Amino acid sequence: MNIPKNLQIYKTEAFLFFVLTVVVLTAYFLFFQSSGQTVQKKEAQWSEARKTLEKVLRQKKVEQDLAKVISLLPDQQAYASVINAPMEIARRYHLTVPSVTYQKENIEQDLIRVSFSFSVMGTYEAIRQFISEIESAKSLYVIEDMNLGKSSKEGSVLELQLKMASFLKT
Repeated sequence: MNIPKNLQIYKTEAFLFFVLTVVVLTAYFLFFQSSGQTVQKKEAQWSEARKTLEKVLRQKKVEQDLAKVISLLPDQQAYASVINAPMEIARRYHLTVPSVTYQKENIEQDLIRVSFSFSVMGTYEAIRQFISEIESAKSLYVIEDMNLGKSSKEGSVLELQLKMASFLKT
């Protein structure tokens, strides 16, 4: 069978085009597939680096905030006034304070924690005002635990048992 020369050239060109297309597509997919994996690895590394940076920045912010709070705390020379202030507030509202126990501990090189426990006895309104003033006091007081109940005394006398803490800088 005699194929015209133009048709034979056309078939050859079509075959070459097909082979070249297969080669180009194979190279294209191999390159981009490996590039895609590289991109995924780089994105994962970037994500980890970003999380680490965010963690470091949060830690730095916490350290700055802590330094600011510590700078606002009273010095340890104010130890007596930090303990006496709640007792003064209790007296102002005519509350009875039978006894106070306190403990001082160093929790950081520049920070002292003073914890104290005591009871106050009086009317509900006086106890409410006492707590309100403690919460808005100039010194930082943390109420760790409190129990309110009837006092063993007759009448409308209530007893509030408190565990509190405050902090001083050294």
